[in-house]
Amino acid sequence: MSTRGEKGKVAVEAIDGWLRLRWRVYGTQYALRIGLPNTKANRMVAQSKAHQIYLDVISGNFDPTLDKYRPPRQNDCGQVKSTRVSLIDAYEQFCKYKSKQLDPRTYEKYQTLGKQLKAFHQNKELAAIAPEDVEGFWNYLEELGLEKLTRKGKAVLLAAFGKWAFEQGFIKDNFWRDVPKWVRLPAPESPKPFTPEETQKILAAFKSHRYYSYYYPFVLFCFGTGVRLGEAIGLQWKRLSEDCATIEIVEALSRGVRKPTKTNRSRQFRLARNIAVMLLQHKPANAEPEDIVFTTPRGHAIDDHNFRNRAWITVLSEQQISYRKPYNMRSTFISYALASGMSPMIVSQITGHDPQVMFNHYAGAIESTPATPELY
Repeated sequence: MSTRGEKGKVAVEAIDGWLRLRWRVYGTQYALRIGLPNTKANRMVAQSKAHQIYLDVISGNFDPTLDKYRPPRQNDCGQVKSTRVSLIDAYEQFCKYKSKQLDPRTYEKYQTLGKQLKAFHQNKELAAIAPEDVEGFWNYLEELGLEKLTRKGKAVLLAAFGKWAFEQGFIKDNFWRDVPKWVRLPAPESPKPFTPEETQKILAAFKSHRYYSYYYPFVLFCFGTGVRLGEAIGLQWKRLSEDCATIEIVEALSRGVRKPTKTNRSRQFRLARNIAVMLLQHKPANAEPEDIVFTTPRGHAIDDHNFRNRAWITVLSEQQISYRKPYNMRSTFISYALASGMSPMIVSQITGHDPQVMFNHYAGAIESTPATPELY
């Protein structure tokens, strides 16, 4: 059946292998999961339910709460169970549903939010949640002193949970729908690359540092390629050619978890001669293809937090260079590559940056801005 055209017509859809009904009445769109997997027999059941809703709409008997159309919930023995569910139990079901789609680090954010919901709402029933409860929980998050960006992320998760709970038939309205609008993030700051003089001081300091000289190859590589920190941390020898002149970036490593690049695309490019020479000198004689290129003195993967809090902050402080995050090694590469006249498209291919985003953020570094000719 189609949602378009005649009022009340109901579409039967398959979402993640489960059947859902969707339709529009008087300008309001409705969706209802009927708790059946997408099979031929179940689609016939769904069509029957869709027809029932359609008849109710045209006869004026439509139930906007959808209670009339929700299937009875059953336990493992096939017995009808109560539709009453606590917010925490529903949220745990939501997390279980999302777990297959998320990497472990992202999933941790869902679990952290679950603990905060439990601390505030305790065992309150989901159906009993009112707008003032949603606002109260938001005030609770603000009192925790969380940064705006962190609260924005939690707001997006809450809205997604509300949407899921509504589609599952647990709630009649998604009171979390507009929560993301409650956080207005400031416009992102323009990149603040290191000057050539600052870059040379940082590299020289790492190369000769009593405690942190071990990280010099890693820092030189980041400054010299503009790759993301996680991409450099996760780089394996098998991604480099035999002479270390060509590299392929296919994934990143963050807190022990490997995942695709931010754009979910691999990229390949040639390295400058000084970077290739450094890598050849840095490569152990017994290096295996799966080994990580840059490690800690004990041979472990570099932890970006530890690197920043110990080595990076120490070196910048000793050199009296104003603090900027390690990410600024990437910004520095992009800015000066563009300023040197390198094509923005080539820079984006090397760094994996979205070309439009790069133009917006680094336009000031492009000295090759076209000018109109003197024609008259």
